[in-house]
Parts: sequence; structure tokens; C-alpha cells
Amino acid sequence: MGKDNLFALFSQVREVGFFCNIYQNLPDLPLRLPADTPHEPHRLPMHGFILLEFEKFVIKEHGFATWNTISKKANAESLSIDATQIYPDSIVFTLVGEAIKELDVEPGAFLERFGYALVPNLLKVYKAYIDPTWKTIDLLEHTENTMHHAVRTNNPDVTPPILEIKRKGPRSIHIHYRSKRNIPQLGVGVIKGIADHYGELHKLHVHLTNTEEEGVYLIDVALVS
Repeated sequence: MGKDNLFALFSQVREVGFFCNIYQNLPDLPLRLPADTPHEPHRLPMHGFILLEFEKFVIKEHGFATWNTISKKANAESLSIDATQIYPDSIVFTLVGEAIKELDVEPGAFLERFGYALVPNLLKVYKAYIDPTWKTIDLLEHTENTMHHAVRTNNPDVTPPILEIKRKGPRSIHIHYRSKRNIPQLGVGVIKGIADHYGELHKLHVHLTNTEEEGVYLIDVALVS
């Protein structure tokens, strides 16, 4: 899929909640529109925290001038971002689409880097829900019933991915990832950032698998010696 088509797709969709040997195990999965709304884009709210973090991510990696160019092309140059507010997620997708075009980057890798960049502040925001004895696999195991539960409780309109998680052993986990946003690469980036936070990135092995069901992906995570 070409960058122009990806940009068109990003502009239509209305949603956005490894170094070493990891990247080679990730397929280049296409970003897909929700099957039930091929002509009328899905409308879901996005927390301002994500929008603000995306702005910071682009500025840190590419500078203010590049961000200004991207936001102007996305007709968002006058947007005032408040991390505590809710925004149409079409804003995020339009900005991401323009960033991909402007930076001439591969979409999956770009989303993965953004997910990685989200982690430090995500862990600060949800520190109260994280057991200090946890490591990478532990935190992933409890993400759905701690952090995602808190998001849904505090902001019922916000829709993070639904994770069905099965612990396969002390060093591995299986994640059934369901989201109408169809951007699992963002989640892979978050997993990578979590592993880096715990000093386990060099041990991390991630395999992302597409399924026949719209918006459903399988993510297998393991720490290898």
C-alpha cells in the first residue's frame, strides 16, 4: 500500500487507546477501515493525553518547524491541546497521516516508535496501579484489569483496546488484542517501551499475527535468555 493510500486511510478512520531481534518478527500489517463503516468513518473519542504525546513525539524527533508544517497540513495549527480533555480521534489520524507523508516513513514502524515514546509518561500517569514488584510480563498481564479498567472507569467514552491475556509461563504471555482502530503496531511499541523501562528489552521477543476477524490481532511476548 502506497503512502498516498495510507494517508487517505488515516484521514478516513476516526480512531486512536524492537531493537535487537524483535523488528524482524513483526509483519507489515495493513491498516484497515472498520468493515461495518466503509463509507462513514467510525467516530470515537480520543483522550487529549495521546494527542499531546504525539505532538511532543514529533517535536522531539523532528523539531518544531516540522510539527508546524504537519499541523498546518492537517488544519490543526490553531488547535489547543489539553491532556485532560477528549477530542475526536480523527484529529490524531489526520495528524499521523500528514506526518507519514511529510517524513516519508513506513507507517507501522512510525506507529511503533510512537508507542514506545508513550511509555515513560504512561507509567507516570498510572503509577498508582502498578505493583513495584512487577516486571515486563507482570505488567502486561495486569494491563487490562488495572490501567485499562481505570481508563474506562474515569472516561467511559474513551475506548482503549480490549485485551484478553493468558500467562503462558513466568517469562511469556499471549495477548488477544481487539480494537476498531486497527493499529496494533502502536501496542507493540508500548510493549517494547515497557520492556526497556524494566531493563529487559534485550531479552524481548514479540510476534504479531493478523487474524481473519476485523480489528483482532494476536501478540505473543516472551523474554528469552
